[in-house]
Amino acid sequence: METVAQNQPQTELPNSLKYARLPKKAVAGVSNLRRFASTNGGEFDPTNNSIIHIDITSSGVNSFLDSAHGYLQFKLSAQGVKTTNNIQTLDGGVWAIIDRLRVIDKGSGAILSDIQNYNLLHSMLFKYQTDSSKLPTTNAVSGTPSTLVGTGNAPNAVGYRADYNVRESAKFATNLATADMTLCMPIINGFLSNTKGVYIPLGASQGIRLEIQLAPSNNCMSALVDTGYKVKSAHYFAPVVNVNGDDFASSMTQMMSAMGGISFTGSDYSGYVANMAVGAGEQVIDLPIQARSLRAIYTISRTATEVSNIANFGLNEYQTNTITEYNYRIGDLSLPPSRVQCGISANTDARNTSNAYSQVLMATGQLNSIHAQTLVNSTTFNGGDFIHAIDTEAYLNESGNVSHTGIDTLSGNLQCQLEVNNTVAAAQRVDTFALSERLYFLNTNGVFSVSK
Repeated sequence: METVAQNQPQTELPNSLKYARLPKKAVAGVSNLRRFASTNGGEFDPTNNSIIHIDITSSGVNSFLDSAHGYLQFKLSAQGVKTTNNIQTLDGGVWAIIDRLRVIDKGSGAILSDIQNYNLLHSMLFKYQTDSSKLPTTNAVSGTPSTLVGTGNAPNAVGYRADYNVRESAKFATNLATADMTLCMPIINGFLSNTKGVYIPLGASQGIRLEIQLAPSNNCMSALVDTGYKVKSAHYFAPVVNVNGDDFASSMTQMMSAMGGISFTGSDYSGYVANMAVGAGEQVIDLPIQARSLRAIYTISRTATEVSNIANFGLNEYQTNTITEYNYRIGDLSLPPSRVQCGISANTDARNTSNAYSQVLMATGQLNSIHAQTLVNSTTFNGGDFIHAIDTEAYLNESGNVSHTGIDTLSGNLQCQLEVNNTVAAAQRVDTFALSERLYFLNTNGVFSVSK
């Protein structure tokens, strides 16, 4: 597999140098929305039956999975698993229940994608990449807060601000079946949501499996007394496209045979967990990131005791800004070259973190864009949404069209670190997510594999 990756063309022209081509006629085909159910049981809970398998298969080399339009659906219930009848609130959206998400090739068992602490990653990206006008939609679909919540008496009142308040997420009113919720969510995944949006050649493969590990209830719900939930049903919905025109199946088979298989790229995440000790001054967090094309790094720091405290929303309430300055180091390269300054101020609405905030917007693709969208403002960035971030791409506006634009930490076995100067009042859990471009390959035996 590594040989395949190394033999791939390493250069490609940006779109700005690709001139007009004649439009081509579409090949005849038909699309049907398919529902794929769990294959290892009907009900699941984080204590007794915590892993959900959803097998995704189709027959015929002309059959493709339109995974860009796919989504997960869960029916959640507190019936029989929550002792009291008190209200409990979902920590953000329905993705809060996913502790780990894996995509596995059914033929070989190869792991194509493995994102640990998936719920924390999805929650962070949702806050930094969502327009507030979309909240009514995500509330209806995924159970997120329906709108921004203001504090103060009027828009012009002293202290008024519009904040994304995760405590307004969907709630279980009771532990009865009448309080059950059916919610849906998109999947953040480099294999399913690949770089160029190509269909997954599902029929030419032996199929894939979604493996979902459920998060403990105290890590994904908040309540005054107790928490508990179970999944009554789990489904994956996506269109399956069958191309049936112009002898496509024969041409597809011949192409795969001549090329030895087909490949595509995708931007996927990997997670790393560390700790930060109490104290003031310089601290270094080692990040064992191995990627041929590292595109961005995000680090979230949370008070360790609050991660699973039911009084808190551990997936959405991060450490308040206590940072003086920080940078990432990859090999002997400091990113950025000058450390990001984050002068601390008693005013939570202080503008002295604009550089750090800009680094996050750059890493999430929001900086200097008229289409920028985020639920995080200056107040919340300082007061509970602060994260470290850095973009490591060479061609920022071409990342979706040119592969291998990031830093190669794999070939040279480069050491990665977060270097930060701060004041830590309580022990911190530090979660880092690395975004990298990966190569997925389907061989003529119908087996998928992946190269870092």
